[in-house]
Amino acid sequence: MLLFIALDDFKPVNDRFGHGVGDQLLQAVAQRLRQRLHGGDRVGRIGGDEFVAMLGGPVGAEEALLPLHAAEESTLIHCADQAMYQAKAQGRNQAVLYAPVSPGAS
Repeated sequence: MLLFIALDDFKPVNDRFGHGVGDQLLQAVAQRLRQRLHGGDRVGRIGGDEFVAMLGGPVGAEEALLPLHAAEESTLIHCADQAMYQAKAQGRNQAVLYAPVSPGAS
């Protein structure tokens, strides 16, 4: 399972307190994410306030999602990114499972 994680309202931290404090916050978030990993799990910051976590091992019904949504890493990351933007559009502070949008749907 791949998680695309973005911090809500991170820009105001840099604007108000400076990039040094913003960097410290990003390091603290990275440390907390690493502390919650298991076995083959991996996490990394891909830029700005965005992180990607690859969780290994069976996770239940969701474990079959990778072949359904993507055959390549870059496509899977794109799908996770789209789900993150859906979460932000729905009010932030939530998780959204990627669902392909059919052509002509609004």
